[in-house]
Amino acid sequence: MLANLSEFIRKPQETLAKVAKLYAPGIMLLKLGQSTTVIISCPNITKEILQTNDLLFSDRTVPSIITTLDHHTYSLPFLPICPLWKDLKKICNEQLFSNKVLDLSQGLRRKKLLDLLDDMPLSFTQASSWLDKLIDKRLELREEENYVTNNDILDALLDVSQEDSKRMDRKKIRHFLLDLLVAGTDTTAYGLERTMTEVLNGPEVMFKAKQELEENIGRGNPIDESDIAKLPYLQAIVKESLRLHPPAPKKSQG
Repeated sequence: MLANLSEFIRKPQETLAKVAKLYAPGIMLLKLGQSTTVIISCPNITKEILQTNDLLFSDRTVPSIITTLDHHTYSLPFLPICPLWKDLKKICNEQLFSNKVLDLSQGLRRKKLLDLLDDMPLSFTQASSWLDKLIDKRLELREEENYVTNNDILDALLDVSQEDSKRMDRKKIRHFLLDLLVAGTDTTAYGLERTMTEVLNGPEVMFKAKQELEENIGRGNPIDESDIAKLPYLQAIVKESLRLHPPAPKKSQG
């Protein structure tokens, strides 16, 4: 059934489905290298773990790199469900990623994201220092009389800090930005790569996607975020790719 790990890596979800059907329908434990992995392939057991008892299983293993500069004690993806985690999640939902805020920052995201990533250092410690300088520069600009807000994440976090310094201080801002810039861009790049691979390997899917784009957007025209609602087939492609190749597990609150 499974000769080696390279065979498993090609399509792990299909391989695990075959193994579960043959040996352990429902739940099984595998030793993959040094990692002990529990595989759930039964809807009822999945519901029991992810819904009924989700708080017991929501924490993640913290890689050693994440403990650098005590990042794990401030990192939204790696914090246990606690008051800080809930508050950071609330800030994300209300002040960073609401539809209104995303609409306001659409042009800025196009213009500045790639520039930021080009300048950002690779080292975890260097990235933290780089963010400190970025925060200092923005604070200086905000002191100017004619300063106009950028409508970006940093200004939103500084606004929260100005209203309540205990809720969002400089250290939390730095760690928060590190999560958003590093984890967010890495998972996005992974998702895009996997989606494009699936589309390239499916000529019929490629044809239908191109047809939908030409009919609704026009050949050669750029796509705006507001156009996504007119592209249900493209949305379906992205959702199916994320189902097959999830960049990271999602933590729920219950």
